[in-house]
Amino acid sequence: VARVAHAGSRFRVANGAATGQIAEAKVEAFEALGASGVLIAEVGGIALTVLTSPEDDYEPGQPIRLAFDVDRFLYFDPAGGNNMQTKAA
Repeated sequence: VARVAHAGSRFRVANGAATGQIAEAKVEAFEALGASGVLIAEVGGIALTVLTSPEDDYEPGQPIRLAFDVDRFLYFDPAGGNNMQTKAA
């Protein structure tokens, strides 16, 4: 039986020798907001939000690489928003 879920992870901009999975992305928008910067990037038609240093600088259309660790994904029930994560026994 197939289950539908929303996935969540902490994406980061891949600088140098980044670890984890890498996705090619394009910057949609960036804004420095106090203690962090908010970067919105498009990957395969999906908009992702990434928290960065407010001192970073990104321009719309700029190609970037995002790193993420699929083993640390969280899955949420789209109907109620509850965490669906289960630990293997």
